Amino acid sequence: MWSGKNVPLWYSPRSMTEVKKHFLGWDTPFLPTAAKWLQEHYLHDEFGSAKDLVIVVSGNAVRRRLQSLLVEMSSEQGKAIDLPSFVTTSSFLNLFLDQSKKIASKTIQAVTTATVMRDFSRQQLAPILGLNNPDYDDLNTWFEYAKEVNGVARELAFGGYNPDPATWPELPDDLLTTKALDRFEAIAAICRKVSEVLAKDQYVVQDSQWLSLAEEVPHPPKSIVLLGTTDLNQLLIKVVSGMMQCGSHVDAVIRAPEAKQYYFDEFGSVIPDKWKTETIEIPDNAIEIAGAPSSQANKLLCAIASLEGKFSKDEITIAVTNEESIPVVRRQLEGHSVDTRFAGGDSLLQSPEVKLVEVIRDYSSTNSYAAYASLVRHPYVGSLLSITSGTLHELDRYYAHHLPTSIGKSWFTPSDISWRVQNKPLIELHKKVREWFSSILDSKEQLISTWSSVIRELLLKLYGNQELDRQSRMLFSLRAIFSALDSIDSLSERSVQSAGMVKSGTVFDLILDELKGVAIPEYPNQDAVDIVGWLEAMTDDAPCLFVVGMDSTLLEASTKYQTYLPNKLREELGLETEDIKYARDAHAVLAMQHSREVHGHLGWILARKTIEGDPLTPNPLLLRCEDDKQLASRSLKMIVEIESESPSIPPQFGSQSSSKEDDHLALPDPSVIKTKPLQRMSVTSFKEYIACSYRFWLHRVLELGEERDDVRELDYALFGSLVHGALELFGKEDSVKDSTDEKVIHAFLLEAVDKVVAGIFGKYPLSTISVQGELAKQRMRSFSKLQAEHRKAGWKIVGVEEKEELQFGTEEQPFVVVGKIDRIDMHEDGRVLVLDYKTGSTSAEKAHGTKDEWTDLQLPIYRHLAKKMGYDFDEVKTGFILVGSKDTSVRFDFPDWDEAQLQVADDRFVEIVEDVKAGKYNSTPTTPAPRFSEDLSWICQDGGIIGTGEENTSV
Repeated sequence: MWSGKNVPLWYSPRSMTEVKKHFLGWDTPFLPTAAKWLQEHYLHDEFGSAKDLVIVVSGNAVRRRLQSLLVEMSSEQGKAIDLPSFVTTSSFLNLFLDQSKKIASKTIQAVTTATVMRDFSRQQLAPILGLNNPDYDDLNTWFEYAKEVNGVARELAFGGYNPDPATWPELPDDLLTTKALDRFEAIAAICRKVSEVLAKDQYVVQDSQWLSLAEEVPHPPKSIVLLGTTDLNQLLIKVVSGMMQCGSHVDAVIRAPEAKQYYFDEFGSVIPDKWKTETIEIPDNAIEIAGAPSSQANKLLCAIASLEGKFSKDEITIAVTNEESIPVVRRQLEGHSVDTRFAGGDSLLQSPEVKLVEVIRDYSSTNSYAAYASLVRHPYVGSLLSITSGTLHELDRYYAHHLPTSIGKSWFTPSDISWRVQNKPLIELHKKVREWFSSILDSKEQLISTWSSVIRELLLKLYGNQELDRQSRMLFSLRAIFSALDSIDSLSERSVQSAGMVKSGTVFDLILDELKGVAIPEYPNQDAVDIVGWLEAMTDDAPCLFVVGMDSTLLEASTKYQTYLPNKLREELGLETEDIKYARDAHAVLAMQHSREVHGHLGWILARKTIEGDPLTPNPLLLRCEDDKQLASRSLKMIVEIESESPSIPPQFGSQSSSKEDDHLALPDPSVIKTKPLQRMSVTSFKEYIACSYRFWLHRVLELGEERDDVRELDYALFGSLVHGALELFGKEDSVKDSTDEKVIHAFLLEAVDKVVAGIFGKYPLSTISVQGELAKQRMRSFSKLQAEHRKAGWKIVGVEEKEELQFGTEEQPFVVVGKIDRIDMHEDGRVLVLDYKTGSTSAEKAHGTKDEWTDLQLPIYRHLAKKMGYDFDEVKTGFILVGSKDTSVRFDFPDWDEAQLQVADDRFVEIVEDVKAGKYNSTPTTPAPRFSEDLSWICQDGGIIGTGEENTSV
């Protein structure tokens, strides 16, 4: 009840002025102890009905666990329970907002802020934009600025401030410079205007409503319990303080012994300075060091196994401090028959349905090849359009050889594609994609509301025939996406018209932004081990806890808005800082240790690499040793030492065997696996067989290998194709190939390079390709001079790209060696040169090996191809035309081999042919790995040595 002066009749002087702190210790699990405390102090009518009580907790996991514990306790006592309101720190304020007012959604506020900023003068926005000058019609850019402005305003709201610095307490001059002051005043002006515009449509901004609670809460609760909330924001403290002034009784329940009472402030939050030097004694044998997330999971499995069944699955919790690593850790555990459940749920942004929205956005906005490839590789699109793995392989090959920048309405067919790629299935695939997604791809700018309808219809077209049960993850995802569309549809006509005509990507971005932070819930599973995040781990009461990750990034304060809110200013305004996080985590680590000291287990697995392989440094909390020698030893272990990591797959995903070796990938054995015998072998592949017959078998027989679709510039082989293509055009052009004028030759080759670039890469190649085209042109000047002198010496080009085959098989079992000679020259006296273009500077002799050991047989085999073409074997001389990067490396190069050496080469040639016909290959890869073999290193389990320097490359 309330009096006419808005003062509760049950007001008491003590409840006005102080929070009553209760220390529950940390030697026992906190949540069961806290549930018992709540039942004893609040749920037996000592302080009235549970409806008059609000319990503030640190997270949803804590809320659910406490509710469950209270229900269990009441059930055991045979009593009914009137559960009080459990709220997280972030939702506490929403309980007291005026429900008659319409809070603007994230989408509505974003659109309004973007359009308001767009209409401000550049002078007004100069403190925010700096030297940037966004296009008025580019609403996406304005959305990015709007997110920044709204983010800063919200960060300040959590501290109890609005963006206007005139309302803040006085600050030191060095913290609030004139430049910083101008920025905040600009943000305040934008926020005021946004509120005015929203008010016309009867909307209010949530931040301003929260801030109003610091002035007055119309109906504060009788009692508030702050339960284990060790890092309350300043706004919540201000609101609770105001409630206390109106008579609310506040208890702070703290997870610590009373001996630590001076380590917590009045509201039960940690005092950073008190925890800075607190010693944390973690036994050395409780810490394991691991590299990548898969290695972390393997260490975790070993640690669980070492418990020897002491704890059941429901008594074990795994905390992963970096949420990006959770999917990897889960897959590894489940591959070893350890079921898992992530209490926080999977991020909705990672669901296949939202990923599809994302790739449609990317392709419709950019037409880039990368976006197109992601779209056709999406599993749902693949099933819908019946896309085969063979078609995707051809797409990879198409990219690897032609590096397209974009995929537009028409499919680009490069000039030399026929012998490299099957183009027909790619054309058919492109047609299907354009038909299915035409409503998005073929439309130009439209109103936001129109785009919302178009996207909704497309999603119904894609998923309309799906039959989904109520617990389907797909159903949850689609509901969330359609809910985001509903939010867009709730924009007023005023806002829609103000935004004007926009591209589809703008609306897709609004949808995806609305879905950030949403998680797909996972249903309880008694047979699963729970996986939680760091914040949930702090209060988890499982007797056995493993913490995976624990690197230094856990302590970093938010890096957002650092331009506006540097750490010193955060400290002065009472916003979250790194010191506050550090103190919160130090308290949590100690509490986690103490609660498991007698009857539990706490293990730490330190991560040294991110999921991308980037290095990580240890969390300083793991280095809080009191003993200097122990600190030195632990620092060495954590920072310097790390074991090598071997690729491994869990048993469920690999072959079954009882061998201990099974943890690692088993190498396929050529003698065991049945394959179709090779019937053709190219001259250039002999080098591959000599280097490693096992890798030759993987690549040529099993057709394994890598077609990369993330290349952004020409590799050396593709650069060789560019140079080679221009020289091929020269050799086929009768009007210039016999010229002795180097200027004429050079002028032709410059145009030839441009033709080859356009033919292979289209009209709009990557900028890096254009640069490399210019590099190819530079080599043509030296070649032109060399070619003119060669012609003057009596040599004429008589053959270009001459294909020939050598038969080694029978009609029943055919086998041919096929080769294509780049160029054949003939002298006036009848001598013949069989030549191969190379874009490196390595001599022919060095490229083919040493005197005693052949590493390549290309030129010796070319002799036999020339003989098959009808040239006199005794008159044929083979060699390279080197087109290197320096003038001195552009030359004709002929090896000085004697007859005995060539006979060895011929014998080796025949021997390899017979071995390949018979399917004879080594059972293991050659070690060390040959140069440039990294594409098969994932099978051969080696690093693949990458060549250094300029290598000879031909096509």
